[in-house]
Amino acid sequence: MYNNVMAIIFSGFTGDRSGSMSSMGDAPSNCLFKWIDGQVNAKLSIGFMFLTTFDDVNELHMNNVKFSSISIDDDLREKCDKWMKPRNMTKLYDTAIGDLNRLISAKKAYVKNMPRMLKCLTPNIVMIWACLTDGFDNSSVNTSKDFRNKVLEAKKEGVECFFLAANQDAIVTGEQYGFDGRNSLTFSSSKSGINVAMESLRSVSYEVSQGFSPGFSQMQRSQSLTPPMVYH
Repeated sequence: MYNNVMAIIFSGFTGDRSGSMSSMGDAPSNCLFKWIDGQVNAKLSIGFMFLTTFDDVNELHMNNVKFSSISIDDDLREKCDKWMKPRNMTKLYDTAIGDLNRLISAKKAYVKNMPRMLKCLTPNIVMIWACLTDGFDNSSVNTSKDFRNKVLEAKKEGVECFFLAANQDAIVTGEQYGFDGRNSLTFSSSKSGINVAMESLRSVSYEVSQGFSPGFSQMQRSQSLTPPMVYH
């Protein structure tokens, strides 16, 4: 049953649904649906999904859910609409730290209990986590330093961490949070901006699952800023 295993992927997404995301209309929910579709149908034999959205409350929607059990249908589309409906403030640090802890713990538990037949195939085990936000934290108990330390810890554990952000320079902010600059992408706070950003995330996530780690391309960076960014 494991003959076609290309990789075992633990894929996490932490998405901002605070009130300011309303500038992007229904694009965030549509993008989330497409991202889940892309992960589930990436031709991987084994995969596990972790999905949280947050405003000043974090809501865990998928926790170590097998790709094979996720149905890409109208019901999921309606859930994405509900999950990403903008409201309230921004609890970024607390949410992201909890999500990284879950992702790393699940991977360790899986490796410890991996069936012998699968272990003999020495599969490529990949952890991918993406954080998307259009602002700065204003509701967490943890600090930006705590968040940075967790991202750095996650990278040491082998997690490929991506930071997608609007209304700021994502490379500068991402590096402050511990992300690699090549894995940080600024997008305009618009439908077109988040569409390009999430499509770019789908692309680089697939590359990582295949054993490559290219980061975001210059073309992806340019296209995600159409229309041009205006910082306030």
